[in-house]
Amino acid sequence: MTRIVSISRLFILAVLLTGFSGAATAQVEQGQTEILGFIGGVSDGGGTTFGGGVQYAFGERIILAAEAAYLTGGEDFSGFGVDFDSSLLEFGGNVHYLFPMSNEAFTPYVLGGLGLLRVSASSSSGGFSSSASDTAIGLNIGGGARWQVGDNWGLRPELKIFIEDGSNVRFSIGFYRQFGG
Repeated sequence: MTRIVSISRLFILAVLLTGFSGAATAQVEQGQTEILGFIGGVSDGGGTTFGGGVQYAFGERIILAAEAAYLTGGEDFSGFGVDFDSSLLEFGGNVHYLFPMSNEAFTPYVLGGLGLLRVSASSSSGGFSSSASDTAIGLNIGGGARWQVGDNWGLRPELKIFIEDGSNVRFSIGFYRQFGG
């Protein structure tokens, strides 16, 4: 729980710092498409996460987002003749609802959607090896902010909670590039 609180504080700090400066308007237009890349961390010791996706503006306040991410195993171990490796693939489809501000370069949002996690783990010791995998489907909720840095690109800090039996929190910093609109 302490780790979630620390991640939440970092997220709030990032949102506040990015909200006090700006260059271009973060408003989106109907039909605008964006590509996205991001990097971050996960609350349950899952290591580093990185990924990307595509976003589509369904209106001035609604963005549909599809993402894929890879999470490195944060607690992997190798030593004393034992090797343990884990990784996770994440796929998600989310809706972002934007809250335009007077500072047009900064736009906070909330998100909701569905996520799919595919966990894989393997171990080996003394010539024996085993592996296991599992898939989970859950609910994504969270929020973030869009900070328009240039005419057609910006930064996106985000906090997302994946809710299912083994819930986790992901904090990431993303970069987006806009096309069309």
